Amino acid sequence: AIGGFHAVSREPQPQPEAQGVTRLTTAVAEGNGLNPTFDETFHCLAAEPHQTILRVVVEDEGRLVAYETAVLGSLRCGYRCLHLRSPSGTRIDSCCLLLHISIGSEPNTFGTVEELRSMVQSQRSLISQQSRD
Repeated sequence: AIGGFHAVSREPQPQPEAQGVTRLTTAVAEGNGLNPTFDETFHCLAAEPHQTILRVVVEDEGRLVAYETAVLGSLRCGYRCLHLRSPSGTRIDSCCLLLHISIGSEPNTFGTVEELRSMVQSQRSLISQQSRD
């Protein structure tokens, strides 16, 4: 996931130290490249889902094979087929990833309002510093 306050985790309620984790990796599908089944659950907690982008990447030995991106807030609940693209950005025929999307709301478990404001201010400072470099 990219953008806003977010955390990607295997647990329904990620721990505060997971905030900002942007990458999780599934197990390798050995010998089943045409129809792999992963049967794994990922939770993407985002404070601003309409400004958070989910990027799904398929790699083979560290080499990009396919990818797709979607705005987290635009994904509807239920089973969805995410059509994958080649590294050049063109859609790959008959290449998709079946996802089950469920949307819920979580209470703020990351801290007090003052702590969140402090985190926002530090992120703004970091972004402005990176844009100057």
